[in-house]
Amino acid sequence: HGTIAEDSNNISKMTSVLTTAKVDWSMHDDEVAGAHPHIELGSVQEAELAAELKKRVPPEAVRENEELVDFMVLACLRFRRYDMATAEERVLNYLRWRRDTFGDLAPHTLNTDPRLRERVQQ
Repeated sequence: HGTIAEDSNNISKMTSVLTTAKVDWSMHDDEVAGAHPHIELGSVQEAELAAELKKRVPPEAVRENEELVDFMVLACLRFRRYDMATAEERVLNYLRWRRDTFGDLAPHTLNTDPRLRERVQQ
């Protein structure tokens, strides 16, 4: 074990490496069997995939907060390079987490939801 000064210096060096290193994560997405890395944002093809994925979301979730579902569908599709299987898994996991954490899928803001404000302040 080093001194506190040495430990602090080592932490600073590691932080510098971690924050300045540019990692190309795209190669990992290309390994996903269903990945389509060349679909353009806002394209007709993207809209078709989003519509297909949205059909896989439980209808009650769409009724409860369609704006949230639309956002998560696109975010997960884009993050997973349009691989439907892994995007679907992420969307459903997020909606499950959101329901478990907040009790519902309704829109929440710090101004209107004391439970959310309390969680943020913890």
